[in-house]
Amino acid sequence: MSFLLGTQVGRVGTVYSQLSYEKLSRDVLSGVISNESDFKTLKLKVGGKIDTQDKYPFPTRGTIINYYYETSQKLVSANISYSKLMFDFEHSISFGRNNTIRPKFVFGFADKTTPLMEQFSLGGENSFYGMLEYELRGRQILSTSLEYRVLVPYKLFFDTYFAVRYDLGQIWENAEDIRFKDLRHGIGLSALFDTPIGKASFSAGKSFILSKSIDKDSFVFGPYTFYFSIGYDL
Repeated sequence: MSFLLGTQVGRVGTVYSQLSYEKLSRDVLSGVISNESDFKTLKLKVGGKIDTQDKYPFPTRGTIINYYYETSQKLVSANISYSKLMFDFEHSISFGRNNTIRPKFVFGFADKTTPLMEQFSLGGENSFYGMLEYELRGRQILSTSLEYRVLVPYKLFFDTYFAVRYDLGQIWENAEDIRFKDLRHGIGLSALFDTPIGKASFSAGKSFILSKSIDKDSFVFGPYTFYFSIGYDL
């Protein structure tokens, strides 16, 4: 059950406050994980969005910023309290007629009482190449990426793009666990199509870590991961 109140700020942004009451539970399908009981949360979320992009889903210039602060308190019948905040920045820069560079930065912090279902996640085509969707979960997240995208001069039924992206980031269980030497790397390639029903993409990626100094035995690679998606993000 949720109630959201927000407003448009000028032509480029929105701000909102959201009050939600939720019951959270999970089932273990396989593996051995620590037990967690059902949670009931009464959450207040305050945030906003700034969007100056010139078009969607393939902007050539502009910035998009998402941010929020969320807290749950033991009020009414809620039995869990926690707090977390998140900041997401993405910018598009074009040069020439068909070339675009897109740097992205994501930072999130949550306290130790945040349950698994409310923690941050990392992995997937739009998050981190070489990992599955929601592959990693944790209370602290730091992620950055740089994408280069080129528009093919000739249409293949639709506007067609090719893109390469480099990802760097990690998720940690607790703040004291943060070590920059644990950062993962990911790289991937995409073929993208601007269809009437949204973006269609075919991608492949691979993640790796640097174990020691830069030599032939320092790179530890994961398996190739393939992705396909079509439609607008909801």
